[in-house]
Amino acid sequence: MKMMAKTWFRCSVTRYGVDYMNKTGMTLAASMLAFSMTTTALAEDKKGDPFTWGGDVRFRVVNMDEIPLSSQLGGTILAPWLYHRTRSRLWGRYQMTDNTAFKARVTNEFWDYFNDKDSSGAQPGVSKRFISEFVFDEFYLDFTKLLGGKLDLRIGRQALIYGTGKVILEGTPGDGSRTIYHNAVRASYKMPDYSVDLFAMANNDEDDFALHSKERQLAGYDGRGGGIYIKNNKYSVKQEYYYVFKHEDTHGDGNDADLHTVGARFMPKFSDRLSANIELATQWGERQGGIDFSDAHLFDFTLKYKLPVAESMKPVADLSLYYLSGDDPNTTDEEGWHQVWGQWPQFSELYVYSVIGDGVTANNTSNNFPGNYSNIITPSVGVSAQLTDKLAGKLRGHMILADTDDGPGTGKNRGALLASKLTYKMDKSWSGHMVYEFLNPGDYYAADEDNAHFARFELNYRF
Repeated sequence: MKMMAKTWFRCSVTRYGVDYMNKTGMTLAASMLAFSMTTTALAEDKKGDPFTWGGDVRFRVVNMDEIPLSSQLGGTILAPWLYHRTRSRLWGRYQMTDNTAFKARVTNEFWDYFNDKDSSGAQPGVSKRFISEFVFDEFYLDFTKLLGGKLDLRIGRQALIYGTGKVILEGTPGDGSRTIYHNAVRASYKMPDYSVDLFAMANNDEDDFALHSKERQLAGYDGRGGGIYIKNNKYSVKQEYYYVFKHEDTHGDGNDADLHTVGARFMPKFSDRLSANIELATQWGERQGGIDFSDAHLFDFTLKYKLPVAESMKPVADLSLYYLSGDDPNTTDEEGWHQVWGQWPQFSELYVYSVIGDGVTANNTSNNFPGNYSNIITPSVGVSAQLTDKLAGKLRGHMILADTDDGPGTGKNRGALLASKLTYKMDKSWSGHMVYEFLNPGDYYAADEDNAHFARFELNYRF
């Protein structure tokens, strides 16, 4: 704990200067307060109208340091970062008929770094600075209650999230949490005991429709694909099944890939207190040059128990195991789990950066983005509680291991991770959270790696 405090103090105060952080934070907070007073008055006029609108503003301060990277990137550490990022979104929705509606949302996010240069002397994040670019992360038509009320159809730029998001969630990993959209068509057919979604998407590496474009790279490839997702509620154990196809066009660098993923998810409920989530998936396919994907697997298991103590606080404990196969360097095939559309902080805000480069193999050099989860075995234990009517907390401990020994160190122990989060909801408009995560790297990394940390403060206003 003493070393954790020393590292945080050195990075946040000595190196970058707390006065600048306080000044910037106070200015933005005051701006958000004035903005909220204006939009609250305007929002009173939008009820009962076929046209509705709204928006939100998110302000974050992030500090990270000593985050270790894989051997594919030389076994280095990520440069220390201390920055704030401000995202604003404004949406409008027009109900054209009882069964037809159109929605659009425009998004802007800019970053400002307190450390003007990284460890290599380069200027970080130039393309993200004020005012940056404006993008539409929602732009779609809805056709609902077709075929006797059983079919819904959505066409255009939209979010696609299925299950726990391990396979389908993030369409634009290169811009972090600014957007997650897919350019897609989705048809949802609903029956009493089943629902079936058919979807197809086409995402480009850069957004051709960005305003004030900064040509920000979003994925490292143009992604095309589609699939089917089935939910079965007929039996006491809820079940989901899916098949997803993805083609990656890597702009002529010889790493184009066709990937097939099949999986199933089960959600048994053993009692009012005890429940579980179980997901299994496998992959196959081919990379340009005749290289096969083979024996790549995902296994995700969580057992949750509602604790019979302090029940007004709704405490929940859980045990989890998450497994993603690793690539065998002694074969020409790729056995490592290949992220489909799951490159987001699945279990850690810190470790999503540590796996930059984990998707890089001798056959594929195009995946240098956060969230390339592969070659991971992580048992974990967590607890959460509603501490007050407005304050909630989570605490989780991970032991992170590698399936295959391919790191810059001598073993398979990626390290011990402690993750904590406090969430505060002030009212229907204002909310915020604080995140702190700490990683003690294991022998998967170089012997001289220091402890890593990630900290974030967030304030949200929604209108």
